Amino acid sequence: MGHVRRLPVTLIVLAAVGCATAGPPVPPDAGSTTSASAPPAPSATETAWAAAVCGIDRALVEASRAPDRVGSGWREEPGAHRAEIVAVLTDVDTTLKSLQQQVAALTPAPFAGGDAVVRAYRDTIDPLQARIAGYASDAAVFPPDGIAAVFRLAAGELVSFTVGAPDLDDPAYARARRVATGCGGR
Repeated sequence: MGHVRRLPVTLIVLAAVGCATAGPPVPPDAGSTTSASAPPAPSATETAWAAAVCGIDRALVEASRAPDRVGSGWREEPGAHRAEIVAVLTDVDTTLKSLQQQVAALTPAPFAGGDAVVRAYRDTIDPLQARIAGYASDAAVFPPDGIAAVFRLAAGELVSFTVGAPDLDDPAYARARRVATGCGGR
């Protein structure tokens, strides 16, 4: 089995920024000639799988930024920001539930090692979703000091989770990422 890489949110942020800002997918060089040694173009299934992984990465980065949407006064007056805090945590919970469905659709993976990547996403997203759902429920009923404590816990979870996905060394995956929508041509 290959090496396992831990992708802290900060690294995912850098990858997503590269995916999101690099522009449209890079098409194959129209001037190149096809030879028997040229690697095959990725299939539609391979490209869609790579695009789905890039989309999941981007959504996880956005979820990690969600606590920033709560107004700055929540620390001083958490009770006054209860609705805002609950709304943000509920939104993250909904996003994570959607990601669970998207991850489930990634199997069977069209690449060697892809199913291990799917397991790594499940191992991260499933428990994170359960904890965020609990924090949202608690924030809805706790007294002001409890709201602040719950929100701090949730924010800490959202900026510190990691996806321990193995590297996919399959060259077909690299080719699919280069042409997949949302992967930035890398």
